[in-house]
Amino acid sequence: MPSKTVFHPAPVEQSTHTMQSSARTAAHSQDGIWIIDSDASTLYANAAMAAILGVDPSELAEQPSFSYVFPEDFDAARQLFESKQQGNAGAFHFRLRRKGGSAVWVEVQGTPMHDSAGDFLGIVGTFRISESQS
Repeated sequence: MPSKTVFHPAPVEQSTHTMQSSARTAAHSQDGIWIIDSDASTLYANAAMAAILGVDPSELAEQPSFSYVFPEDFDAARQLFESKQQGNAGAFHFRLRRKGGSAVWVEVQGTPMHDSAGDFLGIVGTFRISESQS
């Protein structure tokens, strides 16, 4: 059975402190960090993720993650997203479309987020450029 990451509500002060601490850590990560919501729209992306996609970090704000998928890969991307909604926390290899239209292959660790009731909230993804193109 796939494992789920469950986020339990915490006091507002604690949640804010934890989120700020996590954001500081992610901002300095060499890996791309991309957090998307249940509609696949960007909630957060660090500078490394923006560099992987060839964009300024501000360009990613609230953008659909599927904007960075080639049309011919859309069905595969949708299937991966749906598997994350069901709790699949497995890593995968995928091709993304950079701002200029070029391809970049990435290794992705996508961890689904669910609330205490089990409702899907989104995905925290860690991205690293891959040497392999398949």
